[in-house]
Amino acid sequence: MLREAVIAASLTALMVLLFLDSWRATLIIAVSIPLSMLTSVVALSAIGQTINIMTLGGLALALGILVDDATVAIENISQNLEQGKELEQAILDGAQQIAVPTLVSTLSICIVSIPMFLLTGVAHYLFVPLAEVVVFAMLASYFFSRTLIPTLAKYLLRHHEHMGGDVESMKGSRNPFVRVHLAFERRFESVRTRYRAFLEARLEHPGRFAGLFLLCCLLSLALAPFLGRDFFPSVDSGVIALHLRTKTGTRIKETAALTDRIDQRIRELLTRGEIDSVIDNMGLPMSDINLSISISRIATLVR
Repeated sequence: MLREAVIAASLTALMVLLFLDSWRATLIIAVSIPLSMLTSVVALSAIGQTINIMTLGGLALALGILVDDATVAIENISQNLEQGKELEQAILDGAQQIAVPTLVSTLSICIVSIPMFLLTGVAHYLFVPLAEVVVFAMLASYFFSRTLIPTLAKYLLRHHEHMGGDVESMKGSRNPFVRVHLAFERRFESVRTRYRAFLEARLEHPGRFAGLFLLCCLLSLALAPFLGRDFFPSVDSGVIALHLRTKTGTRIKETAALTDRIDQRIRELLTRGEIDSVIDNMGLPMSDINLSISISRIATLVR
């Protein structure tokens, strides 16, 4: 789990660096995100929740939104700096301009999670921790974007020169990071230009486009009967359970010899390295409950 977290954090930092072209701005965002997640974990502990699959899933779900909050704050401060404002004034104006929009966005995401608290039964215990961790992380992210990020920007962006601003002034640079950023900017600008042309064409006929969009949404409902409905999706846990029943009155010694032959045959069928261990449980009572619920298995193959 720690390795995956490090990989995710590194990829996030690289993506932010690619867009902002500033290691200082990347550092500010990289500091704010884990603080928001840690704050959410502390809040979970305060209400008696634990770290489990659902809460970790909630943190993964909120991670992308946390990056957005921090990136929007830094980018807006950078935009005010590029307008020639002093650092402190640029920070104040940048934070003020996005305060209400980001608050509305944060509350909207939190409100979406409220229906999960109305669930009952097993679903309630599964999805309520997920909703709680998302809400706590979002509120913490908004708090840090209004306090910590402007403070760090004041100290780390003192020598601010460029953060995605005038591309022409960097074309002669031999810095490999700058060259990669310029190549990315050229391709991104090309995509943005095509998107702008597409959007302008759609806005010329808004009624036709809205009707086509609604028609596609209605047609997508035809796929509903083909969707499966499972409590949990099927997973490959790497475990094969074999249930073997011998004739009534068979001695344990004979059953053991039979299971040994079965184990040997399994090892012959599977390639070397795919079998981790084989466990044989013999003499268990034969019943449907034992087969479906009990953790005891007559033969278990762990890969």
